[in-house]
Amino acid sequence: QARAAGRAEDVPLRVAGSVRDVLVSASMLRYDDRSFFMLRLASGQAPQIRVPEGESRLSSFLMAAPDGLVVTSGDGSMLAANPAFLAMAELSSFSQADGEKLGRFLGRQEVELDVLIANLRMRGPVRLLQTALRGAMGSESLVEVSAAEMPGQGQPAYGFAIRDIGPRIGGSSNARGGMPAPAANLTELVGRVPLRELVRDATDVIEKLAIEAALELSSDNRALAAEMLGLSRQSLYVKLRRFNIGGADHTEEDA
Repeated sequence: QARAAGRAEDVPLRVAGSVRDVLVSASMLRYDDRSFFMLRLASGQAPQIRVPEGESRLSSFLMAAPDGLVVTSGDGSMLAANPAFLAMAELSSFSQADGEKLGRFLGRQEVELDVLIANLRMRGPVRLLQTALRGAMGSESLVEVSAAEMPGQGQPAYGFAIRDIGPRIGGSSNARGGMPAPAANLTELVGRVPLRELVRDATDVIEKLAIEAALELSSDNRALAAEMLGLSRQSLYVKLRRFNIGGADHTEEDA
């Protein structure tokens, strides 16, 4: 139980050679890529500390929530996750995710998580950030992420709420077969505009949207944006000039 969930509740055990019972609980800790178990022994006769009912119900809700919830260490290694996230990431148990970087699943590229954590450190909570979640079996879904640093002593930790927004995006489409609005607009041009021009225009729109999203995600850091897009900085600057994104001067390197 401690290996799978990170902690195990109190279990009554009899001390060898004694008639006394003790309560044993366990917690799993990770240090230097190794797992350790911390055991706590308490007298079976000692009064148990009761968790307030509100906190207990909140914990139950977090485990039953339909949105994926993840807690990571300061470097993005996963410390805990609820069943909804495991289902989204196509994992059968948390042991498959324990200690793995969240960036393995969240973001179109792993560097996105580094950018997100950097923003959390410098600017505080992040709300409603759209990105992708990649499952262990190869699926990919569009998700919305909110995140915040978790207060406490010791090393920093971060909490992530991840919501699948595929159905919501489908709901914003027009009535033509549930097709997204940009695609529906293209269908209206079929027969009036040559296919080559349709493909070129659609490619330009997608390319511009991707660049703008990368710049927003990286807080306008073009070096990070280029890395996220899989482009060299020079190629990104050429595209910025082409689409007139971010002003006219794109010749300076990012610090």
